Amino acid sequence: MKKKFSLVLIICICIVFLSCGSDTEEYRLETEKREECSQNLRDIGNAVFSYKLSNKTLPDNLEQLVEGKFIRSIPKCPVSEGKYTYEKKGSGFRISCPNPELHVGLSGMKSRLKKLYYDTDKVVQE
Repeated sequence: MKKKFSLVLIICICIVFLSCGSDTEEYRLETEKREECSQNLRDIGNAVFSYKLSNKTLPDNLEQLVEGKFIRSIPKCPVSEGKYTYEKKGSGFRISCPNPELHVGLSGMKSRLKKLYYDTDKVVQE
């Protein structure tokens, strides 16, 4: 009887550890996607700065960055597959993630992010 109980206990412990491992892997993948999104915002921001240095003005839209060869292509958010938005703000600019609320955390819990954007010189998460 003790051997059967011990075997069942070992199986249960293995199941718990295996399920924790899959959550950890899922969390790692989601974290990588969020980091990629932040890096995309930085890359686009750097391209906007390069455009401004060359043309003495901000681009009217992100497509001008590709046309001017400041960036190979405009990336999409790896989480939502949506296009980043770009707007001029005075002498600066803002590039925003289209759906920051779709960025999820551990165990599929929705993110509390309301905004994820690059504001002239830094990535901001709110």
